[in-house]
Amino acid sequence: MKVYLIIALVGLIGCDHNTEIEYESIDSYPVAIGNEWNYTSESILKIFESESSNTIIETDSLSFSIKIKIEKDTVLNDTMNVLKFTSLVNGNKFSSSQYSFLDSVGLQSYAYSNGGSHIYAKKSSGNYVMTAFPSPEIFVPVYNTEDIFVFEPRPRLNLKFPLKRHSKWTYVFPFEPLNLQIDKEVVGYESIRIGNQTYSCYKIKWIYLENKLFDGLTIFDWVSAEGLIKRNIIYPRSRLTLGDGESIGSAQQTEIITLVGLNLF
Repeated sequence: MKVYLIIALVGLIGCDHNTEIEYESIDSYPVAIGNEWNYTSESILKIFESESSNTIIETDSLSFSIKIKIEKDTVLNDTMNVLKFTSLVNGNKFSSSQYSFLDSVGLQSYAYSNGGSHIYAKKSSGNYVMTAFPSPEIFVPVYNTEDIFVFEPRPRLNLKFPLKRHSKWTYVFPFEPLNLQIDKEVVGYESIRIGNQTYSCYKIKWIYLENKLFDGLTIFDWVSAEGLIKRNIIYPRSRLTLGDGESIGSAQQTEIITLVGLNLF
């Protein structure tokens, strides 16, 4: 009898060990007009002594604020009902807008306008590295100094609902001239504490498929029922050269965008 009891207990322990914890799915996105999210973004630049070395000889950083607000609902192309998400950097120095809609599939981007990219300024020398401004709603690799308005070739599925463990979907489908596909995949579930508030988040990885232009670019999002809570972007390590092409080392930039406050209706 004791032998059978021990075997039964071992079996139960084994079952408990293999049972996956059930996490609550996210079924929608807060899209009320007037909803606002405030973030800080810190860009960190590391300079290495050579292309083959991991020795850091200089580090610099730049911080700025980002405010995302749902301004209004509107109609594009006379038929498409969308919500206008406006992104403001450091008050209104740089701005962009995403026109998105929420349907039974998820949160999708229909169009965007972009007033330019933010600049990573290397304070000690006055050099700079141009980087596209990645708003928390959409990553738009646009380098331009004038306002432009762009319709997506097909809507981009920012978030697929219900968002749950092991969810995976295509965010960007290939199109000419940039033959690029980006998938997104839920790779974890984490709690992030900001001030007195704890957010239960799904960790989402951006997957760039078969495109050498984006080799080495890594993006992770942490999304809760209240929206985007955090984003980490690691840009590929790049070679630094003088005007005559002489190598003077290499650099790598990391950007960390973190929620600091929100106002949801």
